[in-house]
Amino acid sequence: MKLLLVALMLVSSSALAHFKIGTYKGSDANGADCTVEFKKKTFVNNVKNPINERVFVLINGKRPFILTHLPVIDNNRMTVTADKANLTGVKGGKGKAVSLQIHMDHTIGGPSAYTILKHDWVNKTHDKKECFDLEFIQ
Repeated sequence: MKLLLVALMLVSSSALAHFKIGTYKGSDANGADCTVEFKKKTFVNNVKNPINERVFVLINGKRPFILTHLPVIDNNRMTVTADKANLTGVKGGKGKAVSLQIHMDHTIGGPSAYTILKHDWVNKTHDKKECFDLEFIQ
């Protein structure tokens, strides 16, 4: 029984995003520095489940986002799981939206890159910014 409980704890904890609280630094396609600072991690109703995980981050020291693992719903298999490969957040505005997706690399134990998309459907404009090769610096 104890072995079963330990195994369940290991499986459930490995499903949560692995990162250190602090700043990760990388570079964009032009070689300019870019950062993501992981400020805080919480869980809705204090229930530790990847779908309940909320992560507060700052992009380049100023742009705040609250991220989560999006649910993956499969009606045919009748399953609800979390997209453990990404932490995703979206902000909506009048006629536009901005998304942040942080790509998690579980082999290195943290984020590897992020992508910011800006879509202004009123003015029919799109913008994409990416940051690669993230490494923990503090």
